[in-house]
Amino acid sequence: MIDVKRFTAVLSVTLLLILSSGYAESNTMAAEQNEQKNGVKVLKNSYDYLGSLKKYAFTATVTNEVEVDGKKIVTKRISNAKVKRPDQFRIDTKSDYIDRTVYLSEGLFTMMDNKEKYYANVKTSTNIDKTLEYINKKLGIVLPLSTLFHSDMSKYIHPKKVQYFG
Repeated sequence: MIDVKRFTAVLSVTLLLILSSGYAESNTMAAEQNEQKNGVKVLKNSYDYLGSLKKYAFTATVTNEVEVDGKKIVTKRISNAKVKRPDQFRIDTKSDYIDRTVYLSEGLFTMMDNKEKYYANVKTSTNIDKTLEYINKKLGIVLPLSTLFHSDMSKYIHPKKVQYFG
């Protein structure tokens, strides 16, 4: 009789542990899904906020890793960006190899290479969104960081995974 009680107690504890781990696993998955939803919501809110601002500026350090002749080379550039809606933006980018300025002012889009001392400009829309679309589709130019200039960034940025840090 004592062995049956002991067996029943051990079986009960084992079942409890198995069910608890399954419950914890489903809670963990639910928490991860909530974390993803919260992270996406925070990101969407930040896009909306930045897109609503009339003017803002930021500095970004962009690091790229490329392989040349089997060796990994890391390049770093610093970009200072300024946006003044509806018709002006400027990006100054500097690195060991690049010294470039790109800007839109009142419908004139200009790219300048400050090291080589040359520039090009083209007449575009006075709207930042329309200008970025035009230079991308018609001229094949994709400006680094320009996604952060759009008034509706969520239309252009689609995160695959978001981690919410609090």
